[in-house]
Amino acid sequence: MRGLVAASVSVTSWVGALTAVVLWVVAEPIMVLVFGANFASAGGDFAILVWSGLFVLASGNARWLLVASKRQTSLLTAQVVSSGVTLAACLILVPPFGSAGASASVVAGSLALWLSAHALTAGLEGRPRLSDALPAAIACALLCAGLLIWKPEPWTGAGVALTLLALGLLIDRAFFRSLRILANAREPTAP
Repeated sequence: MRGLVAASVSVTSWVGALTAVVLWVVAEPIMVLVFGANFASAGGDFAILVWSGLFVLASGNARWLLVASKRQTSLLTAQVVSSGVTLAACLILVPPFGSAGASASVVAGSLALWLSAHALTAGLEGRPRLSDALPAAIACALLCAGLLIWKPEPWTGAGVALTLLALGLLIDRAFFRSLRILANAREPTAP
């Protein structure tokens, strides 16, 4: 179980980082492409909101472990914590920052979901190690910092992000090992 969860954490952290960075970079053009030019200003809010997906995806390993361990009450607790953080953050951030504050509140709630679900897996077999997500997290942080300094055109930035994160995948040997583990996973047999 431990190896399967570690593999899942590795793969979901890279997929989440890749998706979040690319969507963050091209948030405004996506809003224009999908909804039209009148929605260009919503790109900033979307650029914030995409990070919630990263944290929800990252929380999935802990949340499913809680379900598999018949700890649905713990999962409910994590969801309540997430909702409480989202609500509190909205009360604090929406009045001064409007829709950007609302987007940041959703991200804060998603981060709270990940952290609380992870904390509630303490003592469970196969508990996810946060260190399994470190290579992707470091690559994501460095890439975001570089893009903030460089400020490329959105589609150029997305291409650079995809290229650099793909290189990160090649460097992180655990990623391909993790893919093999997940691809060969079998449903456990009932006793």
